[in-house]
Amino acid sequence: MSATASPLPLPRSDRSALPFARGLPLVGNLPMILKDPLGFFLRLSRTAGPVVRVNLGLAMGELLLVSDPAVIAHILEGNAANYQKGRFYGRLRGVFGENIILADGDDWWRRRRLAAPAFSARHLEAASWVMTSAVTGLVDTLERSARRREPVDLFAAVMELTLGVIVKSLFGVDVGVRADAITAAVEPVLREGDRRVWWPVRPPRWVPTATNRQLTAALADLDRVVYGLIDERRRSGERREDILDALLAARDERGEGLSDRQLRDEVVGLIVSGYETTATTLAWALEALSRHPAVEAALRGELERELGPRLPLAADLRSLTYTRAVLLETMRLNPAVWTISRQAVVDDVAAGVPIGAATVVMMPPHVVHRSAAHWANPEGFDPGRFLDGEPKDARKFTYLPFGGGPRRCLGAHFSMMEMQIVLATLLQRFRFSLIPGSLPERAVTLTVRPRDGLWMTVEAVATGRA
Repeated sequence: MSATASPLPLPRSDRSALPFARGLPLVGNLPMILKDPLGFFLRLSRTAGPVVRVNLGLAMGELLLVSDPAVIAHILEGNAANYQKGRFYGRLRGVFGENIILADGDDWWRRRRLAAPAFSARHLEAASWVMTSAVTGLVDTLERSARRREPVDLFAAVMELTLGVIVKSLFGVDVGVRADAITAAVEPVLREGDRRVWWPVRPPRWVPTATNRQLTAALADLDRVVYGLIDERRRSGERREDILDALLAARDERGEGLSDRQLRDEVVGLIVSGYETTATTLAWALEALSRHPAVEAALRGELERELGPRLPLAADLRSLTYTRAVLLETMRLNPAVWTISRQAVVDDVAAGVPIGAATVVMMPPHVVHRSAAHWANPEGFDPGRFLDGEPKDARKFTYLPFGGGPRRCLGAHFSMMEMQIVLATLLQRFRFSLIPGSLPERAVTLTVRPRDGLWMTVEAVATGRA
């Protein structure tokens, strides 16, 4: 790697003055990225500066690594129309479909307007009851493990919980055994999505490799369940306060709704984006609390003051400021979606940085959130910094676990509600401790998850249940 820091701003014509991480012949920095993407990009940002050209080799070209909030603000908000999801995200369309997460331009705006009513206050209120019901089921399971003194993989437990929540919130019913089919299908779909982003050469879907056969079978199983549920709802004519109902009722300015294929793609997008990210954050929050007893004690104190033994409801969440702060700090140090990328449509200058047409810009929250230029004690776990909520105004692009600008995650409020309800309920009733010697390693895919799960012991806390 050859890179030296360059001061900002830079003149438009002097792109070559940006520091350049050349890497190895032919393959550039791709081997280092595949081995340790979090460490590589963090080290590069700290040694070469907030804007660095990164060589990905002959097959993948070059990208611009950006951790400067002013540049990020320009790309995600100030001139967002010039930046599309681009080729990195484009590789996912063959896996996840054409949905709001991957769409660009007018197609994205239409999908956004159609999907927005599904996350209205009315639908969030209905979803909160689904969340409360799901976590009480997990409480019963954990109580049995606590009595038996059995270690529990908390990551697997919250993955099952969050998948159940998103599926029931989507379809308004407990889909029973069909949830198992969704679970079995989603994992290989997610893993293939990760491979498609970083591996420069992937065989087309029609080539009968073992991976492609597994992906085709998984997508067929997923389609069978999702299309079946959509068809059942259309034929029944039943109206429910769920996300599918809102998507079915949505109409654009021409009075047109979503086709079954478009509904399928949006539903699959919501499932794959809405359950692993939430589960991952909950897992890292439980891991952090087990290592920071003072933080855990403060959180328990808030729960005792505000809730006592009763279950948290949506109306309680505004008063659970420390619980929310713990989750916000967890997402600072361990953002589930560790990087965001965009591709420039035409030449641009972002806060003095020249960005050529077709340039892929990578903006990793994992790097931005750990910058000593914007955060005191950036590697420390300190929820106190978020007691007033997320950073506002000029500082908001120093913190972007849900992205930013017009494409900020539509399900952010849904996710925060779910995480607060789940974390508060679990901490009311249990104390979780890492098994000695089992500090989890990070597995970096499209998200950052505990590599081999999160194995913890569970101890019941003496409290009544309301």
